[in-house]
Amino acid sequence: MRRWILMALVALLGAAAMTGLRTHSVSAHGETAQEGFVRMEALGWWDVKFSKSDLTQNDNMTVSGTAKILETWPSNMSDGAPKICYFTVVEPGARFVLVDRKINGMPAPQSFFCSKGGVYNFSMTLRARDPGSWHVHPTSAPAPRASASR
Repeated sequence: MRRWILMALVALLGAAAMTGLRTHSVSAHGETAQEGFVRMEALGWWDVKFSKSDLTQNDNMTVSGTAKILETWPSNMSDGAPKICYFTVVEPGARFVLVDRKINGMPAPQSFFCSKGGVYNFSMTLRARDPGSWHVHPTSAPAPRASASR
């Protein structure tokens, strides 16, 4: 009987320890809060590379890759046809300063003309304000919808 109680106790402790080890989904700054059409129908990103993973203050890091404005771009964003885009990074607070941005090899200090189906190679050089490892990824901000009252 003692042996059975000891085995049951060990099994319960093991089960309790396993529930503490389960994985959780990660959403650093609202990715899961965005509507599905924004995450899956607007832009496609590939070959995104980060030149460094750990930074000290004033270190530079380059984020580069390719983005495509998908043909499935939602009709409720930018009247269904983006014309002006802005590539930037999402980060937890002001951890970086944008030093340089190139779109298709050309300097793009601000926004650029874009269209559905367009493929854009990008490179953004960021300078770290704070040391550490931060959750950072590229994103795009299309121009807002045109106002109905002009």
